[in-house]
Amino acid sequence: MKKYFPAFILLLIAAVPLEAGDYSRMEAYGGFFLLHDGFPNDEGNNNNYLGITGAFEWNVQSWLGIVGEFGYGNRLGKERLRWSDSNPYVERSQTTLMVGPRFGYRGGRFRLFGHILIGVSRESAYIVDMDSSGSSGDPVIAPGFGLDVSINDRVSIRPVQFDLIGTVNYHSQIRYSSGVVIKFGTVE
Repeated sequence: MKKYFPAFILLLIAAVPLEAGDYSRMEAYGGFFLLHDGFPNDEGNNNNYLGITGAFEWNVQSWLGIVGEFGYGNRLGKERLRWSDSNPYVERSQTTLMVGPRFGYRGGRFRLFGHILIGVSRESAYIVDMDSSGSSGDPVIAPGFGLDVSINDRVSIRPVQFDLIGTVNYHSQIRYSSGVVIKFGTVE
């Protein structure tokens, strides 16, 4: 995680605006995500999750916002446990809750942004046929970037947002999300 830190600092500095314009005071975001977890499971396959995400952003300035973000996803496919005679499978889910600053550049209909979010990630597993479950939580940091394209004064489309979610034990996940942004309270 330390090797990525200088690149994200440069991203944040580059996101300082060159021009100001109209912007909304608050924004609500909703969308879907695909998360790639590079940590292999018992079968040797990587865990990939599909889920929903939502965020609320309060824009302090045209270039600075405070974001609160929530995400919930389920693992794609079934993971068989090889060590059991009954050959059960595991259903996994992941929940994240993060907050942090978002720095953006607004130019015309486009907004390019970068952020550093911190929070917690909770992974849960349920072993079907054995009626057993467990969960664990870790603090996370998620530097990321994205693009919003305004359709009108109240709605934007977010075609891309990438985040690198890292835990304290150096476990990294890459998350792609996309969705719709609803804007409230325009400031001129």
